[in-house]
Amino acid sequence: MTPLDKARFQQFLKQAKGMRLNEVTVSREDKKRHAVLKYSARSPKGSGRLGAEWRVPREGRDEAEVTEDVKAFLATLRKHFFVRRGAGLEGEVYADEAMEAKATPIKKA
Repeated sequence: MTPLDKARFQQFLKQAKGMRLNEVTVSREDKKRHAVLKYSARSPKGSGRLGAEWRVPREGRDEAEVTEDVKAFLATLRKHFFVRRGAGLEGEVYADEAMEAKATPIKKA
């Protein structure tokens, strides 16, 4: 994670709070040197859109370390927003148990 990524994320948070956004869509794109997490939000009442990206370095690291960094970033996003997982993040590995728990049907007594 670079200081530029942190600065972009802080700017995204400030703008999202100003626009009263509460839902973010995140997708993952694997490149040669980085795993790029693209996150975006759309205003529910207007046509405003916000978007940014977060880079996770892949060089010299195994896939488990990269996955842990991606999970940590998703956990950070979940502190502020409801997160919808897009392309590249479909698996159960990236699911949040608290937010995506399977509901049990209500039974009549």
